[in-house]
Parts: sequence; C-alpha cells; structure tokens
Amino acid sequence: MSFDVPWHTPFNTFVYIIDIITTSKNSNRMSNPYLVICSVGNPGARYAYTRHNMGHIVLDKIREYLGFHSWTRSPSLKNCVVSGSPSYPVILYKSETQMNISGGSISRNWQILRRQKLSEGYDPVLVIINDELSLPVGKSQVRLKNSSPRGHNGLKSIRTAMGGNFLSISVGIGRPESRDQNSISNYVLSRIPTHELQIVYEDVVIDVCGYLEQMLEGNYIDD
Repeated sequence: MSFDVPWHTPFNTFVYIIDIITTSKNSNRMSNPYLVICSVGNPGARYAYTRHNMGHIVLDKIREYLGFHSWTRSPSLKNCVVSGSPSYPVILYKSETQMNISGGSISRNWQILRRQKLSEGYDPVLVIINDELSLPVGKSQVRLKNSSPRGHNGLKSIRTAMGGNFLSISVGIGRPESRDQNSISNYVLSRIPTHELQIVYEDVVIDVCGYLEQMLEGNYIDD
C-alpha cells in the first residue's frame, strides 16, 4: 500500500509533507494530529545495519531529509534519542532499548509526550516503524490500531505494555527460505546488503512519506 506524491525525490517529498504540516496549523479541522514517529531496533554499533533495525534505518533517513536537528537526549524521556523542529507537529523518536523488551520505556515516554501535546492542543498519535518478515524488500504497509503483532516481538512488547492504541508502519525485509527459528534469527540479525539498502532509500522512504502525509491529513488515525 502506498500513496502518490507530487514529486519523485525523497527530499521534495518531505518538503511537501512540511507544507502540509504548516497548512494544517491554519485549518479548521476538528483533528490536529501530532505524530510521534518511533522506530524500534537493537542498540549498539553491531546491530546498526541489520535487518531487524530497519525501522531505525528508515527513521534516520527521514531525519536527514527533513533537516531536523541531530539526535539528542531529552531530560524528560529515557532510553531514547529524539529529533524534531519546534515549528512542526512531528517528533522523531529512536528507541534505545533492546527490541524485544522495548515496550515499557516506549509506553512511559509516550505517556509523557501525550500529556504534553494534549496540553498544547494537539491530538498526539504514536506511529511505530518496524521491520516485517512477511513483506518483501521494497514493500511497506500501514497497520491500524489494535492490529495483531504477527509474531513481531517488538510490537508484542509494546502491546503488552500499553495496549494496541498505536499505528505501525511495517517495512519489508523478506524472509529466509528456511522456517527454522534459528535460521530466521540469524537472518534478521544479519547485515542488509547494499543493493537492498538502495531500494529502501529510493523507494521505501518515499512510501513511508506518503503514509505520514495521509496521517497528517487525519487518515488511519481513527480507523
């Protein structure tokens, strides 16, 4: 699932999103979304470009194209780094907790951000970006609130900690031929080949861009 965008380069696509955000500030819509875009993965250099860290890889590219400030630590949020701009209702949040046990810290930090943004007149929305074995490389999919984690331990952890009140964008990493659990574990923890990274940068990031555009316009949020 993806949506048409008016340009064909990631940079111009994200500029378009910023235009939508700015316009939304002056709209008369009942909804005024604020997106907390959170990627999950494993911390540390050894996992940086592994398939299981696809969410972090996509979020890093989003930050780069948006021109948001470097990743920083917030005094009020734990086990994460964040980036954003005070001008726009979007914050990028990179979890620094091990994927399979990330739910507790994400839930606590979400409650802090949610209260803050509600007090500022926004409707905060948590959006998780994660890797997905059931989708081929180059494909991505929005999953609505209360969707099944489909075996993804990171999503399971988040759902256990805070329920299913979040959207997710699943980014395909494909799956190995063997369904043996050890083979799958080795596969998701292996480094992403350069040609697959290129597909992610050139195609997937634009699709994710389209999903975010739709969310800022109020789509998916209450589905």
